[in-house]
Amino acid sequence: MELFIGPRRHHPFDSDGTIPSNHLQNVEHSSISMAFLVYAVSALVLDRARPRAAASEGLTILAAAAAFTQQLLLFHFHSADHMGVEGQYHFIVQLIIFVSLITTLTTFILRIYVFY
Repeated sequence: MELFIGPRRHHPFDSDGTIPSNHLQNVEHSSISMAFLVYAVSALVLDRARPRAAASEGLTILAAAAAFTQQLLLFHFHSADHMGVEGQYHFIVQLIIFVSLITTLTTFILRIYVFY
């Protein structure tokens, strides 16, 4: 939302299509939010489509793993310039995302080899 809200003649991209440095943080924040929005929509679509249960659950878990991977990479590169308390907060967020990613991938592997 912060990417497109601004003054009347505000545009988040330059005339050549590149991202200006003063808008880079807004693009990063928008990408962080967009990953889970795309995951949530795909999970709802897979749930409503009712394909074979095993395939649907596996695809949903794989989509969650992809969202967590994107989150981890974005937070890692986004946090490069944060220092002090804010840097420690971003480090803790990266740890939480990493644990969530490992748990999601473990669930995916267990579904393949143990449950089915």
